[in-house]
Amino acid sequence: MAKLIVFPGDPLARYYHKGEVKERYWNPGGLFDEVHAISLCDDDIEPERVQAFAGDARFYIHPVGRPYPRNFRAVRARALAVAAEIDPDLIKGHGALAMGYFAVYCGVELQRPSVVALHSDYSIYRTFRAAGISSWSRCLYQIAYRLTGMEHFT
Repeated sequence: MAKLIVFPGDPLARYYHKGEVKERYWNPGGLFDEVHAISLCDDDIEPERVQAFAGDARFYIHPVGRPYPRNFRAVRARALAVAAEIDPDLIKGHGALAMGYFAVYCGVELQRPSVVALHSDYSIYRTFRAAGISSWSRCLYQIAYRLTGMEHFT
């Protein structure tokens, strides 16, 4: 029984409300029998509403909490515990920031392959230049990931 863990870029409820649930996005060709989304939020949507992501596979959502500096290690430990219980064949993360970091961390700890999908430009300079002062919080977030070494690890 092939199992995939996904760390989605946003809570799955956000994909649903934006109308961005893509058929078989995480299970093209029916490669996996189970798809597990480890959601970095406190609560998420019912799996039935976003089942299309997994195609015919059984789909599960495991909210583990939103990571902040104060609780980062606790959330990381919860994510690893969930991942260990699932015993996946592959772990996928979306983005070079928290979701990608968690995917690679779990892959290293569980000795499972992990892959990170990059669909964005993570240049702090270009972000700030394009969006101006309104992007200051995102830029600080990215700087923190670089200074802590998390982006490099991912």
